[in-house]
Amino acid sequence: MTGKPRRIAAAAPRESWESLLWIGTGLLGDPGPYLVSRSGRFLLVSSAGSRGPADAVARALAGRVLARVEIDDREEAKTLATVSTIADAALSAGVRRDDAVVAVGGGVVSDVGADQLRELGIETPRKP
Repeated sequence: MTGKPRRIAAAAPRESWESLLWIGTGLLGDPGPYLVSRSGRFLLVSSAGSRGPADAVARALAGRVLARVEIDDREEAKTLATVSTIADAALSAGVRRDDAVVAVGGGVVSDVGADQLRELGIETPRKP
């Protein structure tokens, strides 16, 4: 994919939340402008397979990442135990509703890392 990064917003009808998905080249070179949090604080969720891109995001958010959680990116990891791991890290870090979760990785990271926490009212921008 080439060109300027595109923003795709996804929201459920009659809901106040929205998830953001950014797609395009150059995002990891300077991801900071694409990541928004009302508080300026973030929980970073990624997988071992996306460690390099997650490192780039963590550098861009230097000093604003409350916690970093790495989960299994296999389909079998879509479990309540994985959700619990993320939720425990979020609670331990003091994540609030005005913070944002950045999910770096594929579908499992997005499905488990971002979607479940969005249900708690926490913003969830994503980086594929």
